[in-house]
Amino acid sequence: MCYNGLAQGFIYATVPTLVFDKSQKFLVFAILGGVNALNSLFFGKLSDLFARRVFIFAFGAFAHLIIFGLLLLLWKPPLDQNRMEIFIILIIGLSIGDTIYTTLIYSVIGIFYAETRPADAFACLRIFVAGSTAIGFIEQVFLTIPMQILCLILPMSASIITLIYEHYFVVSIDTGKSRKPIEKKNKEEVEVETQHQLILTTLSIKA
Repeated sequence: MCYNGLAQGFIYATVPTLVFDKSQKFLVFAILGGVNALNSLFFGKLSDLFARRVFIFAFGAFAHLIIFGLLLLLWKPPLDQNRMEIFIILIIGLSIGDTIYTTLIYSVIGIFYAETRPADAFACLRIFVAGSTAIGFIEQVFLTIPMQILCLILPMSASIITLIYEHYFVVSIDTGKSRKPIEKKNKEEVEVETQHQLILTTLSIKA
């Protein structure tokens, strides 16, 4: 969630500063809007059919990593304003990663909290994303573009590692089912029940 917000802050705060001409800037963000709409439909449907959200998340992170690598190593700002293809590749790559994270995070939260408190879960999501986006706007003022990119690569790596661990060792992000062994789950349930009984016994003795 936090990386998603930071990435959106980079897209809407830093990318506009790379495009000097206003007409080019409007065209770049018009392309962003169109690509976002298409990506949302495509990757949303793909996640339903493929049912391997970890790999789709990883693809989104890889798309961002390619763009960050190009900005650090090849397209070092200030960018050549006569090469419109640079801005198109830049915005499409960022759009792919951003759309995947946004679409699949909503999907995963819908799976995890469908039967409990979905409104609270989505409210917390918006708080984290909006707060991280605000941090992204602040970074644009105080940090250079290479530093901003490094500050994005670190949470992006942490998010993928966390998702992989969560999916394979804790709870599946595809189905919402626990990965814990049945014996371990039963043992934990027995321990919790025993603690409750001890508390009730203690309260009854005091009464």
